[in-house]
Amino acid sequence: MENRPTVVDLFCGAGGLSEGFRQAGYQVLLGSDIDPTFGETFTRSHHGARFLARPIQSLSSAEILTQTGLVRGELDVLVGGPPCQGYSVYNHGRGEHDPRAGLFREYLRIVRDLAPKWLVMENVTGLLSISGGQLIKTICSEISGLGYAVEWRVLRAEDYGVPQERRRVV
Repeated sequence: MENRPTVVDLFCGAGGLSEGFRQAGYQVLLGSDIDPTFGETFTRSHHGARFLARPIQSLSSAEILTQTGLVRGELDVLVGGPPCQGYSVYNHGRGEHDPRAGLFREYLRIVRDLAPKWLVMENVTGLLSISGGQLIKTICSEISGLGYAVEWRVLRAEDYGVPQERRRVV
């Protein structure tokens, strides 16, 4: 394995979040997404990375460790953005009752099992207003309960050279 910090990307899609880490010098080892059509783009964009096409509920940490050659506690950064549809203000039926809104717990299951040094989770700003702000408090509390310090903020893509207005909770 190369001597660069390592990244695994859950809910990776075509790999946009991990692409930022790649550009910053990280080695992207693996991505996983429910939609197998993203796999070709992900692996072509992240040379040497593996892609696992399956729902996160059926993804095991043991498989991630086997596929990456890492041991528990060795991964530098676990990144991921659970599906935004459960949080988006454009989904008028959004809320904690939407099954997608609870997928962050599957991400945290993987965090617990892999024990990465860092984790980065991102999503739409609609996440902040669900249940009067209680959902973001729950997510932060559960991350803290795993032994991580939590800091979040809203980032504006245009502040980083992206030619569009896009807000994300990171």
